[in-house]
Amino acid sequence: MPSSTPRLPGFEEAYRAESRRLFVERARFLLWSALVLYLAFGLLDLAVAREQAGTFFLIRCAVAGIYVLGLIAVYSRWAERLALPFVMAGALASAAGISLMAALLGGFTSNYFAGNIIVIFTIGVFLPWEPLVLAVLCGLIIATDQGINLAMQGASRELIGPLFFLLGSGVFTCLATVSSRRTRRRDLSLRLRLQRANEELKELDEAKTRFFANVSHELRTPLTLLLGPLETLLASEEEGERRSLLESMASNSRRLLRQVNALLDGAKLESGRLRLELSTGNLGALLAELVEAAVPLAERRGVKLRAERLDELPDSTFDEHMTEIIIANLLSNALKFTPQGGEIVVRAGMETETVFFEVADDGRGIPADQLERIFDRFHQVDGSASREHGGTGLGLALARELARLHGGNVTVRSRLGEGSVFRVELPRDPAGVFVERRRKPRRREDQLAQARTDAQTAREYAVRSLRETLLADVELPPRRTAEGPRPQPPANAPRLLLVEDNADLRSFLAARLARRYRVETASDGAAGLDVARRVRPDLVVTDVMMAGMDGFELCRRLKADPAFAATPVILLTARAGTDAVAEGLDAGADDYVVKPFALRELEARIAAHLRAKEVERQLHERE
Repeated sequence: MPSSTPRLPGFEEAYRAESRRLFVERARFLLWSALVLYLAFGLLDLAVAREQAGTFFLIRCAVAGIYVLGLIAVYSRWAERLALPFVMAGALASAAGISLMAALLGGFTSNYFAGNIIVIFTIGVFLPWEPLVLAVLCGLIIATDQGINLAMQGASRELIGPLFFLLGSGVFTCLATVSSRRTRRRDLSLRLRLQRANEELKELDEAKTRFFANVSHELRTPLTLLLGPLETLLASEEEGERRSLLESMASNSRRLLRQVNALLDGAKLESGRLRLELSTGNLGALLAELVEAAVPLAERRGVKLRAERLDELPDSTFDEHMTEIIIANLLSNALKFTPQGGEIVVRAGMETETVFFEVADDGRGIPADQLERIFDRFHQVDGSASREHGGTGLGLALARELARLHGGNVTVRSRLGEGSVFRVELPRDPAGVFVERRRKPRRREDQLAQARTDAQTAREYAVRSLRETLLADVELPPRRTAEGPRPQPPANAPRLLLVEDNADLRSFLAARLARRYRVETASDGAAGLDVARRVRPDLVVTDVMMAGMDGFELCRRLKADPAFAATPVILLTARAGTDAVAEGLDAGADDYVVKPFALRELEARIAAHLRAKEVERQLHERE
């Protein structure tokens, strides 16, 4: 029969296999039900044909014997092959018994023929037939009824009524089966498509994991070649501008390495390939070392960092490197979100067979509706272009996943304006937990990529350098009272305003642009607007993603002021793509430069906009 179901590879085979399975399952239920009900209808015999009740009981027992044979068949190892013939045999035996009882009660004038209508509807509703097979079975049931009654009572006009109702029942049952068949085929097609889509997603996920494993190697190798020579140069460099540039390069290289590590660890966790290397150690001692490493960073940010009861923790079993990542992520998070003058407390303790530590801060706190979402990958409470702190949104998600890999957990309690407390609980002996969660790479390529990446990681850095990397995203260059002397531009040089929240980049660009222009700087949009109103620059270069007032808002406010409507504004941003460019141009920007950029490109664009502004000024003067 023609079908509108879209053809999928293996669809017909899957449909037939599912039909056989459903037939067996439902045949078991139907045969048990028929065995009970067919005998129970003996009560009807007692009510309407008491004289024939004994004979009818023997007929019912004979039919019940067929049901028993059918049950034995559908519970056997050959159930899928035997279910159809035994169900058909049971249906015909039922019809024969009912027809025989009807013939004994008067033939076509007896209402017992209604039993065969029940048989037709029951087998049609309960079982997943092919329409042609069901039509044949219905025909055999009707022929059995008519044949027995004709043989025992002879032909009469009374046969028309029962025949009409039996034929009608057969037709409607076959139509219902056709509709049910179409529905089952459509549902199976949808399920197969969903299964196929899930398999494709799994393949894409594995491809993504392989990509992360391979690209991490390609990124880590050049980063290693950057950090190694930089450390060598720093060791021999005295104080001065050159050392400042080298420190900035080393700091930002470690920040980049930390993000690469976080992305790779997240990908390995997602694929189930991140394995623990358990060893016995003291969590309190590890906490103390990392807190000590973070104290200078806290001091540079004007934050007090202290520890409590770390020496009270007993020895336990954990993966030292993974636990370092958990601690560093929570310390980094607290340092970033605790304001100047605030305090961070790291405390630890033990409960039965669990060791725990807490990182508490008195920062801004977390909204109640975000307390669980902050552990989602890539989620950030403030995801706008004006958010105050950077990051990928992986730190807290990675910390919780690593804790759960140990058999523990990371939780948080927080109130807006009162700070947050992150609590990490780890079992003292997680050996029985991580083995069950460990999974090996499925493909040979994955195994090779993993081995190559793990080998690269193992020989990257010593413990000191590794911890510098773990806390790199909160590390700032040492405070300086001045940015150092700049080259003196010509006396009549155009005046530029540079607005950039990254101190390293702001200092570097200002020093290079000062050779040709008079440069004023600001660290955020609000400060940039104040400076612009004070010095009236000829051109503004501003970053986009800044705390408070972002670059888009700064641009809109400048362009809304008649005094700056003709002042060119160039946006600097790491947000590539046509949507980001369109948003900048909608804000009124005159140009858009995507990071990373060549300094010569920025200088050329500045010069071009200043020339255009000068030409426009001269034209206005002539008019």
